Amino acid sequence: YHLGLFDEATDEGRLARALNPSPNVELDRLEVAAQLFGGHFGRAAEQAAALLPRTDAPAIRHYLGLARYYAGDANTAREVLASATRGGRPDVRAQSSLASIEAALGMQREARERIRSIVRGAYMDHHVAYSLGAAYAQLGNLEESLTWLQRAIDSGFPCYPWFERDTLLDPIRRKPGFVQLLGRLRDAHEHARRRTQ
Repeated sequence: YHLGLFDEATDEGRLARALNPSPNVELDRLEVAAQLFGGHFGRAAEQAAALLPRTDAPAIRHYLGLARYYAGDANTAREVLASATRGGRPDVRAQSSLASIEAALGMQREARERIRSIVRGAYMDHHVAYSLGAAYAQLGNLEESLTWLQRAIDSGFPCYPWFERDTLLDPIRRKPGFVQLLGRLRDAHEHARRRTQ
């Protein structure tokens, strides 16, 4: 799913379940992710909400918050993302998504403070980098946005369909730097798709 091959990811998940039909939260999580990044926000929210009683994995709450935002419920999204914890501390992935949503809602001071806290922290991965790129896009900072989005791509999230679809990136969508980045992603995505056929 990181490559944006959502149908293939879902098919592989079904094969994995056939090999081992016992309950598996990780496979369920991947299915939620494929629904979310595939643009099926209502379905992703339903699946994530159904998983919450079975696991305290912060990724499920993170995905639920994002799905609620993209489905049009920003207030619930903020509440859910703010409640996601890992090891008794706020989950960094959820916090970075919260920063991008706050920026989109015009809460620039809150978004900037949250970004500063995340960047000063010890944890960073491709999902965090992507959300920081989205936050900077909403804040109108093209260069910072492109820097973080490229970092997300380089460290494991070259998900062309999501880069193409995510409304949080709309403020930079027509900028030449982003158009070039998206073109490179599209070529890599097509190459990956050909390899799976």
